[in-house]
Amino acid sequence: MNKHLLLTLVALLSVGLLWAAKPVKKKAGKKTPAKKEVKKDTKKEAKGKKDVKENPFGSDVVEVDSLFYLLDDEKETAVVTVPADASYYVGMKEIPEVIKFKRNLYSVTGIGDNAFEGCTALSGVKFPATVVSIGDRAFKGCTKLKTLSLPSDLISVGDEAFMNSSVRAAKLPKSVLEIGDRAFAGTPIKSASFGREMTEIPEGAFMNCKELTKVTIPEGINEIDDDAFAGCIALQSIVIPEGVKEVSERAFKGCQALQSAKLPESIEEIDDEAFADCSSLQIINLPSGLKKIGNGALRGCKSLQNTIIIGSTLVLVPASTEGEYVVPENVTSIAGGAFTDCDKITNIVFHEGITEIAPRTFIGCNGIERLDLPKTIQHVADEAFQNCIGLKFVIVRGETKVDDEAFSGCYNLSAIVHNN
Repeated sequence: MNKHLLLTLVALLSVGLLWAAKPVKKKAGKKTPAKKEVKKDTKKEAKGKKDVKENPFGSDVVEVDSLFYLLDDEKETAVVTVPADASYYVGMKEIPEVIKFKRNLYSVTGIGDNAFEGCTALSGVKFPATVVSIGDRAFKGCTKLKTLSLPSDLISVGDEAFMNSSVRAAKLPKSVLEIGDRAFAGTPIKSASFGREMTEIPEGAFMNCKELTKVTIPEGINEIDDDAFAGCIALQSIVIPEGVKEVSERAFKGCQALQSAKLPESIEEIDDEAFADCSSLQIINLPSGLKKIGNGALRGCKSLQNTIIIGSTLVLVPASTEGEYVVPENVTSIAGGAFTDCDKITNIVFHEGITEIAPRTFIGCNGIERLDLPKTIQHVADEAFQNCIGLKFVIVRGETKVDDEAFSGCYNLSAIVHNN
């Protein structure tokens, strides 16, 4: 009996211990009020946020007197920035020197990127003296913006800043150090001047300014980039100052009214199509130190009356040349476009020093009926004889590579005979 009693007590004691170790469900339920408290706090925070007026233009943008600004609290400066709708800015806008926001004063130092882009109802802007920078595309496409007086201490003008606007004058203050690519492209400006400390006229800066008649390039400019004045069809003359070493690609291409171009002795390179299609160009001096002239540099300059040879490169044959033309013995290469529109030439005589016919070299030479290419010519490039509509027969005497489009547009060509 004592043994059975002992076993019973041990069993009861084990059950009691297991019951004590079992988790109580009520304790788990205490988490519920905590969750409710969290939700309550979240609602309070949300309510607090609703009490603060949200800015539809971005947290860093403020509106002061109908203009929008980005503020820099550390520097205490402000930059005019983009409104939500380009139609917001209408008529004349006067930008103040200083604005006040939440009891703090900020000096207005710049016009930000895209600030007035596409504001087609903006007719004018008055800048304070404190503005030193105008950002990329700041006034691009402002088609009613005609008159503009830039601040006297302006330092920089961004890429496409006034592109395709109606600004009629680009008188840059002496303080300007740089202007961006295509800064005034497509505007109806009539004259252009530059800052005293500028060293470069950037890519496309005045491209397609069709009313531009006068440009004064100051000493100190040492680089004229691609397309800088391309398509300025009213520009009549240009003087490039000493120090410029290169006239870049298409820099004056399509300046149809350009009659004279004075180049300095410092010029070493004239790149591809630099003066192409300047059909009125009569006078251009080529410096003695010129080392390179690119393909088509003078292509389409129909008014030039002298044959131009640089070193051993034939650069230009006047469009007025008639009859048979014999390539000079000292010429070893022919620049692309050299014979453009020489439609009165009836025959070309090559000597055996020529090794290549470059692209568009004989474009539009309608009077040539027969070609005899010597065996030293290794390559005839695409479009070399483009639109030579009178050409009927070609003899190729060497192992010459003739590109597929070398005779494109020569629809009367009946045969190319390889006689090697």
